[in-house]
Amino acid sequence: MENKHLYKFEDFVLDLNEQTLTQNEKIISITPKVFLLLKVLVENHGKIVEKEDLMKQVWEDSFVEDSNLTYSIRQLRKILGDDFNQPKFIETIPRRGYRFIADITESSNSFIETIIDNPQKTDTNKSRRNLYYIAISSLMVLLFVFFVFQINAYLDEKLPFEKIKLSSVTSNGQAFLSTISSDGKFIAYAKDEGGKQSLWIRQSGESNDVEVVKSASQEFWGLSFSPDNSHIYYTAWENNKSDAILYQTPILGGVSRKILETIDSGLSFSPDGNSFVFIQNYPSGGKSFLQIYDVQTSAIKQFAVRTHPETFDTDFSSPAFSPDGKTIVAVGASNTMGEKHSLLEFEVASGNFKELLSKDWVFIEQVVWEKSGKRLLIVARKNVNQPTQIWQIDYPSGNYRKISNDLNEYRGISVTADSNKLITVKTEQVTRLWINKGESFEKAKQISNETGMNSGREGFAFLPDGNLIARFGDNGQDDIWQINTLTFAKKRLTNSEGENIQPTVSADGKTIIFSSNREGFYRLWKIDEEGRNLQKVTNIENEPELYPHISPLGNWIVYQQGWRKPTLWKVSPDNNQPHQLTKTMSLRPVISPDGKLVAYYYLDREIWGIALISIENGEVINKFPLPKTVTSRTLRWTPDGKSVAYVDTQNGISNVWVQPLNSVATKLTNYDAEKIFHFEWSKDGNAFAVSRGTISSDAVIIEND
Repeated sequence: MENKHLYKFEDFVLDLNEQTLTQNEKIISITPKVFLLLKVLVENHGKIVEKEDLMKQVWEDSFVEDSNLTYSIRQLRKILGDDFNQPKFIETIPRRGYRFIADITESSNSFIETIIDNPQKTDTNKSRRNLYYIAISSLMVLLFVFFVFQINAYLDEKLPFEKIKLSSVTSNGQAFLSTISSDGKFIAYAKDEGGKQSLWIRQSGESNDVEVVKSASQEFWGLSFSPDNSHIYYTAWENNKSDAILYQTPILGGVSRKILETIDSGLSFSPDGNSFVFIQNYPSGGKSFLQIYDVQTSAIKQFAVRTHPETFDTDFSSPAFSPDGKTIVAVGASNTMGEKHSLLEFEVASGNFKELLSKDWVFIEQVVWEKSGKRLLIVARKNVNQPTQIWQIDYPSGNYRKISNDLNEYRGISVTADSNKLITVKTEQVTRLWINKGESFEKAKQISNETGMNSGREGFAFLPDGNLIARFGDNGQDDIWQINTLTFAKKRLTNSEGENIQPTVSADGKTIIFSSNREGFYRLWKIDEEGRNLQKVTNIENEPELYPHISPLGNWIVYQQGWRKPTLWKVSPDNNQPHQLTKTMSLRPVISPDGKLVAYYYLDREIWGIALISIENGEVINKFPLPKTVTSRTLRWTPDGKSVAYVDTQNGISNVWVQPLNSVATKLTNYDAEKIFHFEWSKDGNAFAVSRGTISSDAVIIEND
């Protein structure tokens, strides 16, 4: 019965005995290291705690880099609702450390201490004291019995996937999506072969695969076995089509039967197999529907609707019927000021819903139930700098824990009826940054190597001196760096607050514009060439601001606003008042070398293409429809301003193509392997940089060990 050592600040209470942090008497989920970090800061409130001291006290038994501290500070700020620019709890002392600045009330006392150390010298008080001892002893006995009972009950129920073992199903690096039958006897997976996909099935424990859907220019967004495991339902999206189609095919192969012509997700069957639930989106009308399909009558019932900016998410996702059929859980996306995901639970009888997981997850892809109905499994990313992992969610509390914990990405999840085995696709990416100066594209020099699914994807730009500004992930932190292209030395320009991506540089090299979610949503920010004088570019809080590009004269910044319904806007770096350039789906803008035109990707009647508009008034100058093989959205002007360049990937190999303004497109590079994630010319045209690499995906089985 130790003394209660409490620190109170605002509506928070830090309990050092119980190792808990509460807010308004509700316990907040916090990792041990972040708790210890808060403890050290609070115990030294009002004082500067040097970074070195924090590292020693929090990570005393292990060697970690400074970025671990930065990341943990950011997590702590998020938990406390603190603001980096206007802190009320944790103040950053540049180049030194941190200081806890909130007012604190400290208490250190206990009921037992009061009784024992301050007794009244009377017989009555002695009797009372004896009664207290008896009561406390009895209470401790009861608590001991209670905890023994609880521990035994806990041990009797073995948590699924508490200890796991992983085994590979495929090994060719081409698996895209997978599913397992409820009895665990069959595995189906989509195979990606250079932009074309096919569907294969295998009997568990065997190595022979049977092709049940032939290769075509399509992408599988959902795979499910029928309740009796005799058929596979698959959602296929043809390249450059806006809607996917749901098919049914026998597991041993045969003719596929079309079930639905407009579907935007996978599906989940009800426990009795008489219906399934799916998602259907209508972006033009700003509506997103949760629908229930009757297998016997083919009737569709609109069960729930969300209106933009609130939607149901559909990225390789599907809603899920609970094992008792009473509820449906779906992934909700909120697109206000940066997309955030949550888990929504709907009552089937009433349609009422509530949040099972609050909307502070960066990304939730897939959700399935375990057989007991006490837990769910999701593929998700909690924080922006982390890869998607597999998580287990307690129901109905919403408490969660990781099942996987590595640097790989996972896509999709399917679980057997007994919850002893699940299948997913594990994805690994390796990216290398190459640069050549005045030589052929094939004789470039490698200047960096990076692992992770975001590597090479968020852009780089040349400085006037031939060096590069680039986004790099360093131990989980996405920052803007300057890279010397001769010595390959790197210098960090941003401070690991949030994800800092998509840099663009002014012609004189003195201004760097980039997108960052350091305030919880993506906005445009600017710094100077030394990483100083951080400022917001706009003051209007609207949709996310992404993919900025600065004009040669530095008088305009053109950028993409929004995720789901993106449009193009321009803003002056000085007056902060944006102006809209397009009203239809438009993304990834780049300004011509003469500063007069903007090139971007458009989607028009299910056909992707490149459009050119006037930067002054948004008037369309020309359009160039693209072949179906162009699925990357990287776009750049050639240094002479006579062509726009894009990436075309055929048979899994990417090359840069150029589209002249007045003739047909031609192939520029002749790479014979790997995919291109981004490319850029120097402003004088004498240097070319490209990030290329491999993405390897294989289906894996995770089961209880």
